Amino acid sequence: MTQTPRPLGISSALAALSSTIERIFVEEGRAHGLTPQQTHVLCLLDGQALVMGEIGRVLDLEKSSVTGMVDRLERRGLVRRRQNPKDRRASLIGLTTDGARLGREVHDRVTTRLEALGDNLPHALRPNALPVLNALANGSAPTVDADPDAPRTPHQEGAAPGNVPA
Repeated sequence: MTQTPRPLGISSALAALSSTIERIFVEEGRAHGLTPQQTHVLCLLDGQALVMGEIGRVLDLEKSSVTGMVDRLERRGLVRRRQNPKDRRASLIGLTTDGARLGREVHDRVTTRLEALGDNLPHALRPNALPVLNALANGSAPTVDADPDAPRTPHQEGAAPGNVPA
């Protein structure tokens, strides 16, 4: 007999989702001898070059950690440093031909697996899922279409029909 999963609170659900996403990066990177962070960098650099500070900001890593990671990717021939024409003190990090090929492959596999997570959502929830996820990712309050026939809680009484306030 299959048990229905118990509903999670927002913090537990976000932690579980974060673990699922991290596991995808681990598994896809491992197949190519990459750490999850290296996998993320290859995906991040697809079609663009970035300074190390920006890579560190996106991955929430210290400069020394980014430098070591870029060094290892450079030794593998996946990235290259070039002088930043806007700031001679900084290097731009970009993908090599091999890095771009591997980056596209890993990016496609990660994206396919992440998109597949939405396949488990009931169809009725799908229209609101993306605005909610974007709002959570960006730290802003979403406005989503609500069921106008659903009972309204007291804090929703002042809301316009069809919208749920944050």
